Amino acid sequence: MQRLRALLVAPLLLASIPAFAQDDGQVFVLGIRSVEGDDELSRNLTGAIRQEARGVTDWSVADAEISLAQMSVAHGCDEPDAQCMAEIAEELAASRIVYGTVRRTGAGDQYDFALTLYNFNASTGQIEDSLTDTIPSVQADIDNLRPRAERYIAQFAGQARFGSVRFQTSTPNATVFIDGENVGTTDEGGALVVTDVTEGNRDVRIEALDHEPYEGSVRVVPDEQTELRARLVAEQATNLGWIPGAAVIAAGVVFGALGLKFGLDAQGQKDERSALLGLDPANRNCVRDELAEEVGTGTVTAAARSRALMECPAAATRLGNLTALQAGLLRANDTSSICENPDNLVEGLEDACNDRSKFRIMQWVFYALGAAAVGAGTVLLINGLSSDDDAEGSAQGPTLDIQPWMSGRRDLGVNATLQF
Repeated sequence: MQRLRALLVAPLLLASIPAFAQDDGQVFVLGIRSVEGDDELSRNLTGAIRQEARGVTDWSVADAEISLAQMSVAHGCDEPDAQCMAEIAEELAASRIVYGTVRRTGAGDQYDFALTLYNFNASTGQIEDSLTDTIPSVQADIDNLRPRAERYIAQFAGQARFGSVRFQTSTPNATVFIDGENVGTTDEGGALVVTDVTEGNRDVRIEALDHEPYEGSVRVVPDEQTELRARLVAEQATNLGWIPGAAVIAAGVVFGALGLKFGLDAQGQKDERSALLGLDPANRNCVRDELAEEVGTGTVTAAARSRALMECPAAATRLGNLTALQAGLLRANDTSSICENPDNLVEGLEDACNDRSKFRIMQWVFYALGAAAVGAGTVLLINGLSSDDDAEGSAQGPTLDIQPWMSGRRDLGVNATLQF
């Protein structure tokens, strides 16, 4: 019946075209064709789209109320393709034609409406753009259709479309960035709603004091609010527990170095005796005799030791210098017990004997202190490095955080985070 009516009015329609096609380059919004005859929906949808099209600055929308069904019959194309639309555009002197078809998604009383909408560009002779949308049957009145019509025309006209994003974070006073731009701070409940966000995938970064930053993305749906939930993980405090252990180990190293120094000093005195005993008897006797003559004139001073050694060139070459300890050994006939009753005529011998005793004692004292400090410092260092891990492990075990997310009305999901 609907097709018959279209056939009857087609001649009248074609005859009346010159009456309204006065301005070249106009945009025609043809009445949406309903496959199942939902005429009220078609009228409401066509009216909403036509009204939104009039708001496009560069478009001059024709006032003529012509339907796709009428023009399809007039030009003999039930399913209008690009060639058919080119003929219609030429007939109407149109620069652009917006047209579409709506059909039910199911049988019986439970159904929605599936819309397919096209944007034909007469200058190129091509269908420049198309879109599909599902319209709930409960939203078929014109007031509910206007936001959808706004999206349709915005897409066809190449206009930027916007949506909003609601951020819900686990941390209040967190700073939110979209595509690198600071868009606000979450409230005490960790929430922030950002409006007028350009549609599409947007990069998100969320920062909060003493927390690791969150980085992700969100898909913004035009004229809808997308929700993004983000869990910010607290940064671990810098572990300074290793410092006491490291300090004690460093002290142990210093103690060991001091013990080594005293050991080298003690070894130096042994080397003095070994060097003297390494001389052949003739050279030792030469130096001993020269020292005996020096004693006859008084105390064996450092100068006297030097003069005595100079009189024995071979011994001077081997020894290089005659120490108070060596002088004491020569006067005591090379016995090592000279420190039990030091010869007071040899200047510096008593001090050398005292040093020998001190070096031996201090060497082992500092070795023992160094070993004890290194051991204690190692224990402190291990405990200090593991203290934070132990505290964290005792404070909380493995946790599983599950957060739902929604992008528009059709994309739903769940974010699961396992922390241990």
